[in-house]
Amino acid sequence: MALMHQFKCGGALGMHISVIIPAHNAVETITDTLDSLLAQTFPEWEAIIVDDGSSDDTAALVARFAERDARIRLVQQSQRGVSAARNTGMSLARYDWLLFLDADDWLAPVHLARLTDLLLSTPDLDAACCNYARVAPDGTRFDNGFRAQSGDLFAAFARACIIAIHACIIRRSLVEAVGGFDPALRTCEDWDLWQRIARTGARFGVMHEVYAFYRMRPASASVDMGINSWQTACACWRWDTHLTRVYPTHILRMRAGSQQSNCLA
Repeated sequence: MALMHQFKCGGALGMHISVIIPAHNAVETITDTLDSLLAQTFPEWEAIIVDDGSSDDTAALVARFAERDARIRLVQQSQRGVSAARNTGMSLARYDWLLFLDADDWLAPVHLARLTDLLLSTPDLDAACCNYARVAPDGTRFDNGFRAQSGDLFAAFARACIIAIHACIIRRSLVEAVGGFDPALRTCEDWDLWQRIARTGARFGVMHEVYAFYRMRPASASVDMGINSWQTACACWRWDTHLTRVYPTHILRMRAGSQQSNCLA
């Protein structure tokens, strides 16, 4: 039976989430992604799927989901990369809070409910994030071990990308204020965004439960086992240089107290 969900004006204290999903040749995985959204116990969301020049049946598959549920919208563009696709989706979002979800990952049914509860209970937060797990093709789960505490995560993000992109709900105004995703970056674009946001003094609420799942695939083994060395070197050179220039005392103090870092110092 068709799920002819219509947008409501209300919601939990008026809170709604825009879920941005970039998709390129994702026909094999995006059904799991969208099914996980439809299974959310928090119903006040919209999903904007940006088909980024797919050559398979991704757009047709998403269109069928959109026919079933009015919360789902399909947008198509020529292939410009994941950052540009996310920026396109953000520009079309109707709501003040964003979640970025890739077309091969998925969410636990309580993901949106738990994180929106945290945001509603702590109004001064700019973002709410949870732990995530990597899931191998055989179903084996590898939890991330995320142990950050709520508050200012500037130092944590300066050392590493500590969260998966779909593990965080964030204020749209804040993402827009820092310029969105950088289309020039081919990797670490999420880390780049989190660092720019953290530099503003944004407050992150943290939950250590796993509500986000990342699909491990053989074709991306180097990423699944951790960002490979040259990617880390490139990303960290850019941010080590920039952060040292902007916050020299803070960075020197952080380096002195750090026993382990994912960046090249």
